[in-house]
Amino acid sequence: MRKQSLDGIMNHSLLFSTYIRDFSQVGQLYDHNPGDITSYRERQEWLRREYRQNQETLVGELTGYNRLLGCGEATEENLVRLSKEGTLAVVTGQQAGVATGPLYTVYKAITTIQLAGKLEAELGVPVVPVFWVASEDHDYQEVNHIYALRGIGSQVKVEEVWGKRQPLPERLALAGYPIGRPPVGEIPVDDQVFGFIAGLGSYLPETAHKREVVQLLEDTAKASSNLAEWFGRLMTALLGRYGLIMADPMLPGLRRLLAPFFQQAVRGRAGIREVLEKTGKSLQEMGFEAAFEAEEGLTGLFTVQGGQRLPVTYLGGKYVPRGLTLAWDKQELLELAEKAPDRFSCSAFLRPVAQDVLFPTVAYVGGPGEIAYFGQLKGVYRIFGQQMPVVFPRQGYTLVEPETEQILGRHKLGIADVHSGLEKLLAGILQDVEGKDVRGIFSQARESITREHVRLMEQLGGTAGELRELGSGNLGRILYQLDYLEKKTHQQLRKKHRVLVNELQFAVQALFPKGRIQERTFNIAPYLAGYGWSWLDRLVAEDIELGFRHWAVFLEKE
Repeated sequence: MRKQSLDGIMNHSLLFSTYIRDFSQVGQLYDHNPGDITSYRERQEWLRREYRQNQETLVGELTGYNRLLGCGEATEENLVRLSKEGTLAVVTGQQAGVATGPLYTVYKAITTIQLAGKLEAELGVPVVPVFWVASEDHDYQEVNHIYALRGIGSQVKVEEVWGKRQPLPERLALAGYPIGRPPVGEIPVDDQVFGFIAGLGSYLPETAHKREVVQLLEDTAKASSNLAEWFGRLMTALLGRYGLIMADPMLPGLRRLLAPFFQQAVRGRAGIREVLEKTGKSLQEMGFEAAFEAEEGLTGLFTVQGGQRLPVTYLGGKYVPRGLTLAWDKQELLELAEKAPDRFSCSAFLRPVAQDVLFPTVAYVGGPGEIAYFGQLKGVYRIFGQQMPVVFPRQGYTLVEPETEQILGRHKLGIADVHSGLEKLLAGILQDVEGKDVRGIFSQARESITREHVRLMEQLGGTAGELRELGSGNLGRILYQLDYLEKKTHQQLRKKHRVLVNELQFAVQALFPKGRIQERTFNIAPYLAGYGWSWLDRLVAEDIELGFRHWAVFLEKE
């Protein structure tokens, strides 16, 4: 399996780009530099002094959950190691997307496994990989779909279409929609899930692995009671053999361990809001965007009432679940958090802190967006008596299939060329094929016609009054007709070179679907069906550097 660096062509937010290229410019926002091994040793020492958790309860709850998901010997061994004092964890997390969601979800888990192995060798203590399933999340629209492109991993031709009707990836989504805002961990696996699997199956290439992939999706769905559990079973099936520990914050035992945390969130409400507001302003002054708005009444807590996950807002001295007449005073909420912690969950800015209260987290593996919002949380960690872990950027990958690689080779293109988009790509290649610069010819014609039209109007004395207005409209109509002729010329060139156009359309959509990074759009299932599991194993086996890399990975038929 070959790899090629794509670091230079990927677009990221300014804060993330600065974080990975010049940490010194943003270091005051974080506690540790992810590119310096000393940071991990410092974090290890802080955890040795400060980490206090009931590891027996923690590991007991996680053991039952991971066995439910079908974990193997490697995960069982890591759970035993996690119960021992001095063991560290590399943690990541993601929403529980259908069929594991976009590719980057799997890449986060792979990076976590790789980094845990590297740090264990460097620090000389056990380090286990942990994946936090965001089962509490209620944003159904974020998790209910994936995208697929017919022909991935196969020889299927892309349909010949023109203009805006390019062969874009199609959205495959669950058919139903839950009432209200239930957590994903409470949305049942039902017939719509199996309809989704059948639909996805029609996009998988006809290979020896197709049946295996469909069977895995069906079997794990049948064994699951809700969407979050289905996600957990799939991730365990994909990467459990590397000792990946799955964690679900909705587990009763974990909720009980978080009861003091929820209480501290209530007590520190005003300070949390103040810190978020102050840091948000600092980020903007530095030229970055703030991830969180410090809205009036912000608490960072959600409560589940009647099966709905609702934000708790502070209004007029009371704590109110949004949309309900129910209200608590501070003491009532503190008592409820102690007696019924299963009724509470965290917002996006409290979840990382809760995670690190539970686990001896030496490092958190995050994507570009997460690393940006960690930049606003240093002060929030302090309110809970915590220190931010090392925030490590997950590795990025763009999978290049043999058919796509062949297209690039035939036309002497690199992935950076494809990244420029179909229109720019076609303009250059058709110019080479035709031996003429069509866009240049029309551009020159516009300049010439405009120049001659101005001269004509001057000769006619049309510099004022009615004739000037007539001349302006006349030039506009001439240029409009020229634009129309150029459009038709390009259409004829595309028809003349239809095979070339189809190939380029496929390459663009396979590598940068919908103009986006591949890992944020496609799901892993078609690549498993096309190429089996071996490429995934080889990725996990790769050594990891203490920094961010984005690789093109060239897949091979087995």
